[in-house]
Amino acid sequence: MDSVSTPAVVVLCVLLYVGVLPALVAVHELGHAAVALAVTDGSVGIVLGTEADREWTVGRLTIGVSALSGWVGFYRAAGEMTLRQRTLCSFTGPLTSLSVCLVALVTLRSVDVSPVSELLVTGVALGAGWQFVVTAVPVRYPDWWSSAYAGRPSDGYRTVRSLRKLLGS
Repeated sequence: MDSVSTPAVVVLCVLLYVGVLPALVAVHELGHAAVALAVTDGSVGIVLGTEADREWTVGRLTIGVSALSGWVGFYRAAGEMTLRQRTLCSFTGPLTSLSVCLVALVTLRSVDVSPVSELLVTGVALGAGWQFVVTAVPVRYPDWWSSAYAGRPSDGYRTVRSLRKLLGS
């Protein structure tokens, strides 16, 4: 890889934090929302950050955003869902993150990109991969993890809990 200047690396780091991380969270939450919209008649919402400063509504989907939301995001679905639908809805966020990671990795392997683009796509791959792991592993997030998630179940935890109910164990 050719060398990338220090100012370019600094700009890329800021771009990753301010733009790419929230975009990865948005895509993850939209993964949940897509299933909820498909299987319910109710409203569905995603929030990037802990509380929305701005909101946009398109049909039954409401998207709320707070400034510098970072890695924090949530979805909610108002309609009734069966246990199978809830299970699918729980795991589609991590599955979407994994898909983004794999697409970024394939892009790095198969497309000749500039050094700056390579760093950016690598950041997307690492961010989406980390997001997949952190949300797919079945845990209750500890207090030190993030005040926004402290004590909450991960998507993987909710998926495993639903699968156990479905399988009767």
